[in-house]
Amino acid sequence: MQPYHNLPIEFADVKNGHAGTHAFLVNDFLRSVTGAKLPPTNVWLAARFNAPGLVAHESAQKGGVLMKIPDFGMPPVGSSFLEPEAALLP
Repeated sequence: MQPYHNLPIEFADVKNGHAGTHAFLVNDFLRSVTGAKLPPTNVWLAARFNAPGLVAHESAQKGGVLMKIPDFGMPPVGSSFLEPEAALLP
């Protein structure tokens, strides 16, 4: 659940097609860069979300051949993550 109460009032009625997630993704990215911590949606998680679709598309182009979905692993051991419910940056 995203902390909608932390969004600026100007974003209240903005329709972006993804239930307002862009503001949170950008905020997480900025906080991760400035705080040297991984955001909740990090490169490893993004790869896990996207790889099956990319492989499925390639499989479909090849007539439905079975293909292995790559495992991109997890973040390095000891990685620090952002707190999930933090106020948006001004």
